[in-house]
Amino acid sequence: KIPLRPCDSFSDRLSSYDKFYISPFKEKYIRDYLNKKYFWKHKKKAKALKLIFEDLKDTRFLLVRPMLLNYIDDLLVDSDKIYEKNWDIYEALINGWIEREGNKRKHDPIDRQQLKENLHIYSQKIAVKIYENRKGRQIVSLTKQEATENINIALKDYEVTGQSLLTRDAEHNWKFAHRSILEFFIVKEAVENQEFANKIDVTNLDMSKKFCIEKGLGYLVGYLIKGGEFTMGSPDGEVGRRSDEMQHRVRLSDFYMSKYAVTQAEWETVMDTNPSRFKGANLPVENVSCEDRQEIIKALKQKTGKKYRLPTEAEWEYACRAGEREPKPFNTGDNLTTEQANYDGNYPYNGNAKGEYRERTVPIDSFAPNAFGLYFIQCNVWEWFS
Repeated sequence: KIPLRPCDSFSDRLSSYDKFYISPFKEKYIRDYLNKKYFWKHKKKAKALKLIFEDLKDTRFLLVRPMLLNYIDDLLVDSDKIYEKNWDIYEALINGWIEREGNKRKHDPIDRQQLKENLHIYSQKIAVKIYENRKGRQIVSLTKQEATENINIALKDYEVTGQSLLTRDAEHNWKFAHRSILEFFIVKEAVENQEFANKIDVTNLDMSKKFCIEKGLGYLVGYLIKGGEFTMGSPDGEVGRRSDEMQHRVRLSDFYMSKYAVTQAEWETVMDTNPSRFKGANLPVENVSCEDRQEIIKALKQKTGKKYRLPTEAEWEYACRAGEREPKPFNTGDNLTTEQANYDGNYPYNGNAKGEYRERTVPIDSFAPNAFGLYFIQCNVWEWFS
């Protein structure tokens, strides 16, 4: 049952229904939808299925939202395009939407191009305006007056309300057709404007966090680890235990840690270099020396005006264990398989079954996080602490 807001008149009832979007769809429903959409277009259907269930297998949840799935044609324009990031998907969808509006509304090529550029600029400015308003009110919409005043872009009111990426809700306020589009433009502003990036707060903006990481701005996404007391070290008799791992109690205050390992995109954004052997924007940076780690910390401080440091050994172990838990060799328990982490599966822990050896690093979010929500805090690459 869908609850209705109370209303006093018949006219009020006409717009009194609340909308609920349930996502994601089951795989069967997606296949049924694509079978109907491309009933006579077998090649296009094959491309769409491959795109969702093979090329985008790690990010396909984005495509099963009703609005995004409806515009999958925009992702099939360039059949050779490979979408490796969430950012690429959104960029293609937004570009496709604005391209359609420009082609549909303006016949003169110069006017058409100008409209497209204005719609891009307007969308980004409005996203920043909503973001600034949200900080105090936690609202992601604007009144019509707010959406049209002091924007300083050559768009008429009807172009703002009829051709932009905004849509009107039941309260007659204007917002982006999907919140994730708002979050895309917020990060786009951060990519292009370092001053804005330095003050951005992506708390409760989950897609913005993903976009930041993909665009090399992961250093903007601090993840609060609540402090506590735990047993550091390993118990006598644990396989692989070293003599300097004596157990002792440690109490820690709250601290911040990145949710992911530093990516190559992030390293390149800050350092303009990439020392890694295995190349890939979403792969962890490797071949980093002790001197390199100090240089990036210094560069981050200069770039953002904020404080950065490596975690202490105690902080790292506490984060790895996800707090105070029964002492186990791994945060997964008594064993860590190659389905849970990336390492040479020919050498399993404590005589357990052998696993896969991938012979290279893998993307930073390839496996499930630990109980603190931290990814790959074990394996994939060696990690520095202070």
